[in-house]
Amino acid sequence: MRRRRSLDDQGRLADIAHSALLGVALAILLDFDLTIGVLLIVALLVIPAATARRFASSPERMAVGAAVAGIVAVAGGLFASANLDSPSGPSIVVVALLLFVVSRIRFSRSAGNGR
Repeated sequence: MRRRRSLDDQGRLADIAHSALLGVALAILLDFDLTIGVLLIVALLVIPAATARRFASSPERMAVGAAVAGIVAVAGGLFASANLDSPSGPSIVVVALLLFVVSRIRFSRSAGNGR
């Protein structure tokens, strides 16, 4: 009986250790996921505004342009996500970044002032 009890104690200790390690791994994963989500949200706030800034003559027009750029980025990102079987958040940010790069290249070539 004594031997069986010690095996039961070792099993409980292993269960406790397993649960503790699983909890630590889950906490790290949730913290990482939260960080990635914050970065995606910040990117979606900043990139459309930076895209619209090149074309806006007033803050009001910049806000409207940023909203349009954001809508286009979200629609394009969701379309790409569905067709490429990729995560939607990063796909939206990539489309927003592509819009920004294209606007920089196209606007710089047409304006010629390097702004």
